[in-house]
Amino acid sequence: MLFNEIIFGPIKSRRLGNSLGINLLPLETKLCNFECLYCECGWKHNKNDSVESTVILKPDHGMFHDRKEICSALRTSLQLLREEGVKIDSITFAGNGEPTMHPDFEGVMEDVIEMRNLYSSDSEISVLSNSLLASKPSVRRALMN
Repeated sequence: MLFNEIIFGPIKSRRLGNSLGINLLPLETKLCNFECLYCECGWKHNKNDSVESTVILKPDHGMFHDRKEICSALRTSLQLLREEGVKIDSITFAGNGEPTMHPDFEGVMEDVIEMRNLYSSDSEISVLSNSLLASKPSVRRALMN
């Protein structure tokens, strides 16, 4: 299942409660540095491709949503949900693959923290990740925030 919006939900989650999802990745395809059998997005390869040929390690930066576009979409969603009285337990980086692959993940995280503090201060921020890029300094800094 692919998500067709930058901001999706809220989705009821057993682990995260009422979770508002952030998809930093392309809307039309899965983008991940792994090809896990159990992935909720399914497998990226088609019948004639091997799994190894579909793992994208160095994606084109043009594939990702712009930081300003993400921030604007999140602001709009959080404002609307607050007006409707909907409580968000978690703002969750998830979506169509591995969110830490976004080239400005650290900057996006800064924006999400700012929007959370303005519109939904009780919400946690969660990142659904395979942790492969956690050793990258900018990703580590973002996750530590």
